[in-house]
Parts: sequence; C-alpha cells; structure tokens
Amino acid sequence: MGRWGRPRKPYVEIPPEVTYATVHKERENNKVVRVTPRVVFGTALAVVLALVLSKVNRTVNTCFMEQHNGTDRNRCSRKIRKTY
Repeated sequence: MGRWGRPRKPYVEIPPEVTYATVHKERENNKVVRVTPRVVFGTALAVVLALVLSKVNRTVNTCFMEQHNGTDRNRCSRKIRKTY
C-alpha cells in the first residue's frame, strides 16, 4: 500500500553547466547610480567565460529579455497594452 494523498512534485535540479546572471541597478533620487551584475546560477568565472565566447555581447544586460517581453506582449492578447 502506498502513501495517502497527492504525490510529491519531482525535484528540478539545474545542470551545473547553466550560467545565469542578472543586472542589479542601484538608484539614488530616482536616477541609476550603479549597475552591478549578480550571478544566479553557475560561477562568476563561468559567466565571464560565457561573455568572452559570446558573439553578441561583452556585458551582462537585459536587452534580449526586454525584446522577448515586447514580442510576447504583442502576440498575447491578454498582455497587450492599449498604448503600445
């Protein structure tokens, strides 16, 4: 006889070769003063290596994510803004 109730969800494990970094903006008086990258997955060395091998960028930035969000907003009727 098994356990009672709903079965547990499987545990998702991130592969070690995944590198992911974000940009943290520090503001003073509503102006961006400093922009610092933060490593989320992987190591700082792996992020630097990925940036060196990148054909597009040499810094951590959000341009691809913003572009994807804009495209997604236009294609999904629930996310469309009236002014966009």
